Amino acid sequence: MLYNYLITTLRNFTRHKLYSFINIAGLTVMSRHRNLIIQFYVALLAAFFCASTAATADETARIDETKQYVAVDGSRRLFLDCMGRGAPTIIFDAGYGSVSSDWRAVEAILAPHNKVCTYDRAGMGHSDGQSRPTTPSNVVDDLHRLIQNSHIKTPIVLVGHSRGGLYDTLYALTYRSELAAMVLVDPVVAQNNAQMLAISPSERAFLNSGSLGQKADLVRCEGLAKAHEVTAADPHGCYSFSSLDTPATRADANYQGAKPEHYQALISEQEAALAGVDTAKIIGAERENAHPFGNLPLIVLTSSKSRQTGGPNAADDGAVDKIWKHDHELLANESLAGRSLIVPNSSHLIALDHPQSVADAVNTVLQECCRAK
Repeated sequence: MLYNYLITTLRNFTRHKLYSFINIAGLTVMSRHRNLIIQFYVALLAAFFCASTAATADETARIDETKQYVAVDGSRRLFLDCMGRGAPTIIFDAGYGSVSSDWRAVEAILAPHNKVCTYDRAGMGHSDGQSRPTTPSNVVDDLHRLIQNSHIKTPIVLVGHSRGGLYDTLYALTYRSELAAMVLVDPVVAQNNAQMLAISPSERAFLNSGSLGQKADLVRCEGLAKAHEVTAADPHGCYSFSSLDTPATRADANYQGAKPEHYQALISEQEAALAGVDTAKIIGAERENAHPFGNLPLIVLTSSKSRQTGGPNAADDGAVDKIWKHDHELLANESLAGRSLIVPNSSHLIALDHPQSVADAVNTVLQECCRAK
């Protein structure tokens, strides 16, 4: 899954390395100059918060919130953060390199009238370190145990972004009866890997070279964290902040950035993606039935901006865009009640660009699965 992984290597652009892969419209580019990109997203988020904070602040202040650590494998725990009330519960799954707090803007819209939960995968955020590789099957198993052991009632609604969307696809194929609906936000799709790799050998070589550089940087930061040298005073370029960070989010970033387990989890997830672990399993399950999700209410959101890789052949970008959209349409068609929608003027980070669009999609599938009549 080399190309799939590199397309959706979502590094938390405000908290990761200056010399890193920055995801623009779903693809990664090598950049030493993140500031302009960060400023762009800061402006987008500032506009959103100015428009929405006044309307939601009073409601949000009254929302019940529960944060807990849930054992999923012996003493190994995952961090779970739930707020609001109602059924079914909506669970958000972040992309590669991202954590539960990345969904805050969407949660703020939905929580006044729903129960919404986010969690951190093993090694990420506030969760304990991994005890096994971060493969799709293991991620799905962890999530299933988290839901069971936290006594969240099923069926649930899953909302997954990027690689989190791939995990949620496998979850739906494995535990269909436990889902009420699903929204996939610019998701990685298992079967597009071979198509994308066939576009251009030069593009593949470029991205493969970049992935090696990224892994080296993660290994560097892991070593620094083990030596207790990654600190709030000097993060050694392993993460950084934007002007939107609050004292709470800065504390979260400092906590995560100092953990060797954080970098170990990123390396493990990267390796699984590059090796295409569980790809055949997912594709095989999808091909057993023309509509493996049955009549599950499903919306697949696709970003509208071109997926520019920064590779040697700019002409490849158009081919990538067509494959990305086509594969999202195929994924939506795996449900009799599925649809594929393009979010205008959006990058791969749709939850940041247009949180209302994600919330609208969730409300639509909720209406279809649970509130019609």
